[in-house]
Amino acid sequence: MFLEKAYLTSDITRTELPSGLTIITKEIYPAKVACFGVWLKRGSVNERDAERGITHFIEHMLFKRTQKRTLGEISRQINSLGGYLNGATSYNFTNYWVVAPSKYFDIAMDIQTDAVLNPVFDDYDIEKERKVIIEEIKMGEDMPSNYLFDKLMENAYLRHPIKHPIIGYEEILNKIDKNRLQNFYSENYNANNMIITAVGDIKSEEVISAVTDLYKGLKSVKFAETQEEIEPRQTEYRYKEYYADIRKAYLSVGFHIISALHRDIYAVDLLSVILSSGLSSRLNVALKEKKQIVNYINGGIMSGKFPGLFLIEANLEKQSVQDAINEIFIEIDKVKNKAIPAQEIKKSKNLFLSDYIFSQETVEGQAETLGYYEVLGDCMLSEDYPKRVLEVDAKDIQRVANDYLRRENCTVAVYLPK
Repeated sequence: MFLEKAYLTSDITRTELPSGLTIITKEIYPAKVACFGVWLKRGSVNERDAERGITHFIEHMLFKRTQKRTLGEISRQINSLGGYLNGATSYNFTNYWVVAPSKYFDIAMDIQTDAVLNPVFDDYDIEKERKVIIEEIKMGEDMPSNYLFDKLMENAYLRHPIKHPIIGYEEILNKIDKNRLQNFYSENYNANNMIITAVGDIKSEEVISAVTDLYKGLKSVKFAETQEEIEPRQTEYRYKEYYADIRKAYLSVGFHIISALHRDIYAVDLLSVILSSGLSSRLNVALKEKKQIVNYINGGIMSGKFPGLFLIEANLEKQSVQDAINEIFIEIDKVKNKAIPAQEIKKSKNLFLSDYIFSQETVEGQAETLGYYEVLGDCMLSEDYPKRVLEVDAKDIQRVANDYLRRENCTVAVYLPK
C-alpha cells in the first residue's frame, strides 16, 4: 500500500519566469495536503568572514513579523489552517516551507510569501533571536557528537568556507546589527536566486499562476558572487584530540569525496551503505557485534555543490579508540582488495532504496528532494539518483573505495574524557 502511495504521482513541472524565479510543481493524489517551499540558493558558504552565521540569523527573523502581520501572527494563522511551517539553513541553501490542507493552500502560499518577501527586522526581535541562536550554539557545544562534527570540519577543510559552522560564532553574531541583516537580505533575496516548490494535492497551472502574481514585485538582481576558496588536495593523515568532562569517547572520521553531481557519487553512496549503514553493515558487525570495541558506529556521506566527506562516527570507551581506528581501516582494506559479493550488494541496494522511498513518503519529503536537486542544478536528478545507484556494480564500489578511502585523504577527530 505504501509503495503505491509513494509512486501515485504526476510528472514534475518546471517553470522559469522572466524574472528568473523558478517554480517546481508536482501533483500527488489523493494527498489532501500540500507543501509550499521557498528556496534561496544561498547558504553559509556564501557568507563573508565578518558575517559568519548571518544566513541562519535571517532564517530566524523571517518567522517573526511582516509589514502587515504582527509578531506571532504568521505561525498563528498557519496553525489555524491545520498546518505548520519551518525553515532550515544549510551550506548551499536556505529553505522555508509550509504544509497545510490542500483546501487552504492558497492562503498558506499567501502567508508564506508575505513572510519571505516582506520581513520587518525589528530591534526587539533581533536581540531576542540573537540570544536564542547563541543559546543554540552553547547547546550544540554540550552535545559531544555535534561538537566533534564541527571540529572534524574545521580540520578536514583548510580553506573552503564549509569549515565554518552553519550557525556561526558567538563573537561575530554579537556584532551583526539591523543594517547588516537588511543589507544581506537585500543582496540575496531576489528572483534569480529563488526556487519555489509546490507538491501535493494541487493543480500545477493554478500554483504557477498564483506564484506569478504573488512574486510579481520580486526583481532579478545582479550580485557579486563570493569566491569560495578551492580546497587543496589532502596529502597526509590528520588526527586531532579534544578533551572535556564526558563519560564516553567519541570518534569522527572523514574522507574527502566528490560533489553530489559527480558520476562517482552513486558508487560512493552505496559503499557507505555497505560499510556503515544499519545493523548488518560491515563496520557494525566487525567492531560492535564481533569485537565489541564500540558502543555505536554509523556513517553516511555529506555532499552538495562542493566536494564533501565520507563520514564514519562512533561512540566507545577511551581505551578502545586506537583499536577502533585500526579496525575501520582493516574493513576498508577488505573492500578495496576483494570484490563485494553480489548478494551483499543486492541487500545494500534494497536498504538504500527502502530509505529513499520512506524519505519520499510525505509531500514535505518530496518537496525537499526536488528543491535540493534544483539548487544543485537539476530537479530531475531527484528521480534519476536512485536509478543510478541501482546500476552500481562490484567494480564501481571497489574502484571508489581505492580512490577515496585512502589514509592520506583521511581526517580523524576524537573527543575524550579528561
